[in-house]
Amino acid sequence: MKKIVLVPLSLFFFTVFANGEWLNPSEQICTQNYGKVTEAGCKSNWYSAKKICSASDARLPSMDEFKELISSCGGNAKSFKSNKNNAQYQSCYKEKSLHALGDYWSETFYSVRLASPWIVNLESGYKNDYANGSSNYVTCVR
Repeated sequence: MKKIVLVPLSLFFFTVFANGEWLNPSEQICTQNYGKVTEAGCKSNWYSAKKICSASDARLPSMDEFKELISSCGGNAKSFKSNKNNAQYQSCYKEKSLHALGDYWSETFYSVRLASPWIVNLESGYKNDYANGSSNYVTCVR
């Protein structure tokens, strides 16, 4: 007799992507998909950010992935005020080619009804919902 083990699909994807590669889109992909290249990286609205990541063979990170990144760097994803003065945390996310100059888009919505995706400021670990037409930084995972 064979046993069949069912694994929730969401658990599978979280496990696969939890240790995924974080990447910043190229200047060419950024501008071809309506992003703007700044000294600190690619900025765009949320809709273009999704296209930019897709063109990079990746996707926007989820809030769970941002929380995991913050925690794995020694930061506190629940008490963001403590992260600004945490030298280990500050150097860790910068080693991953991310920066403290602004907010990054997440694929996760705060409220689907209001179409407000979460943004994350890596310097503090602060999160907030933001209008999807605003311009924020783009980082992707694959």
